[in-house]
Amino acid sequence: MKNRALLSALCLAFCAPIAAQEVPASTEPPPPSVQPGVESRLIDSVVVSGRVQGPGLWKVSRGEHVMWVLGLVSPIPHNIQWDSIEVEARMSRAQEWLLPPSLSFSPRGGMLGGLFLLPQANRLRKNPDGKTLQQVLSPADAERWQRLQQRYLADKPEVNQLRPYFAGEALYRAVLRQNSLGRSGVVGETLERLRKQKRLRTLSTTVEQKFSGRQALRQVNASAAQVDDRACLRRYMDWAEREIPRSKHIANAWALGDIDTLRNAGPNPGDWEVCRQVVARAFDNTLSLRAAEAEAENRWLAAAEAAIARNTSTFATLPMHQVISSNGLLARLKARGYEVEAPAAPAAPKPDKS
Repeated sequence: MKNRALLSALCLAFCAPIAAQEVPASTEPPPPSVQPGVESRLIDSVVVSGRVQGPGLWKVSRGEHVMWVLGLVSPIPHNIQWDSIEVEARMSRAQEWLLPPSLSFSPRGGMLGGLFLLPQANRLRKNPDGKTLQQVLSPADAERWQRLQQRYLADKPEVNQLRPYFAGEALYRAVLRQNSLGRSGVVGETLERLRKQKRLRTLSTTVEQKFSGRQALRQVNASAAQVDDRACLRRYMDWAEREIPRSKHIANAWALGDIDTLRNAGPNPGDWEVCRQVVARAFDNTLSLRAAEAEAENRWLAAAEAAIARNTSTFATLPMHQVISSNGLLARLKARGYEVEAPAAPAAPKPDKS
């Protein structure tokens, strides 16, 4: 855990929030925007709870060999019990579980090296010279932050000492909690339980990038003053003020297995690239995120083809945008000659005749 804290402090966050990657962009126009500081009237819309099935599985096949793919989104409704009967059946028959493409960053020297650097790295979470967010933000952004902080983080005044990026992350987590949303914990826990129960072998295509902890820390210390992450906090505030209804809409669609809604959710109203660029600037572009992501995707495609060739049945998980996007990983497998079938629409609930 301490090593992860070090990486978080050093890397600031090398991935955009998963909420920004839920569904692909479509050609439909985005919903009308609102003025900063004006929250949508839909913010209190209902979030699904209780027992849900989630989406069906996509079928990727060549001949008699099949790979079953579960598409994931985040956030999802927090108060759900996932009915994983179909997934359990497919995992029972599968020879391997192909994990999603991912990146891993760690300092050379492992845990011991990380522990020596932890105190210095943690200091990077705070604004330089003891300044508060009100002192580093523009007057307009400071006003927006104060209103959102009072609504979602009133019991955590210490967040005002954090750098804008970390304050945005704290806001994101708090908004999820207050809107009955979560980061897919119940799904991950269920999948891991089933993996252990079935003793299913996992296939990882993680791209690992090692870096010198001390060198990276010196570099980040030197460049921290030049890294302007205020635009990243502004992006988090935009999401909190404008996009919670959309996140709820997508979370509910996943829980109810509504594939059409997931496909037609429309383009993401905002771009999280400003947060991703914080990392590149902090490390003076020594970590090539785009190249690493592309390599992870290529590794996944190669692993998927190999798994389908050697197994009669393979189970896989992917972010939903990689499943349904026209340029996602399943579309790329289809372009290579594999048959890809979407799950059937869920049956409509029968009317209550009592």
